[in-house]
Amino acid sequence: MFKKIVLIMSLGFCTSYAMATPAKLESIEQMLVETEAKNLMAQIAQSAKPAIEQQTIQAAKEMLQKEELSANELAIVMQMQEILFEEMSSMMSWEKMKAMMIKGYQQTFTEEEIQASLRFYRTPEGKSMMQKMPQLMQNIMQDSQTRWSNFAPSEKALKELQVLREKLLQTSS
Repeated sequence: MFKKIVLIMSLGFCTSYAMATPAKLESIEQMLVETEAKNLMAQIAQSAKPAIEQQTIQAAKEMLQKEELSANELAIVMQMQEILFEEMSSMMSWEKMKAMMIKGYQQTFTEEEIQASLRFYRTPEGKSMMQKMPQLMQNIMQDSQTRWSNFAPSEKALKELQVLREKLLQTSS
């Protein structure tokens, strides 16, 4: 009896899912406008700049095995930062990201889900959430930067990594 109930429920779920309408391009584009996705992507790219700056300085210090960089070294690192930021900005340009986002929405959501989301984003609460989204992203980025800047593998992990590194070097010889 239990198996019959599970089978009937499963068939009902599969049928309702199979009947779902794929998300329409027009609806997805409305979603991108309503959620201000273009502005959000620009703000995300801009908020990543401090992380790139911090990472390139740290990488240069490690590469040069120094606690502090000289003025000349810092000037070179700043040039590196600019190149990296330009590359990231190009990679995250709206033209490139829009196509990727549309594809992601099409693969993930049904038309009904997109329409329900649009109804929500048009409410005062939905608009408020979208206005706060850049701050949310900035907070998450800052926390992530802090977490990763303090990242250090445990001594046990370092030993295991060293053993694997040596094993890898032996296999490639």
